[in-house]
Amino acid sequence: MMTDIFLTMRNNNKEVYYDTNIDFYLPNTSEIVLVRACPDFRRIFKQIIDIEEFLFTHKITQVTVISLNKMGHIEHPLSKITIISLNVWKETVTNNKT
Repeated sequence: MMTDIFLTMRNNNKEVYYDTNIDFYLPNTSEIVLVRACPDFRRIFKQIIDIEEFLFTHKITQVTVISLNKMGHIEHPLSKITIISLNVWKETVTNNKT
């Protein structure tokens, strides 16, 4: 799943980096992407708390959690957190080449 996401980003000309506890960092869109096959909302929120310094320092406005099939949102004061399925995410990225 991780390789598939990376290749999709690269094929759509996304500038991609990584950091501790962050699967993908996209500086051009102020976004980080976390990959979790079966995300648990409480664990995701705890992980967001663990990376708040990164969110604040890099002015991250969007956190996308890519899962196999779960979708939803988590409220956080620094960033919008969206959980999205892999198929929906790939369609979105392919349709929004930037």
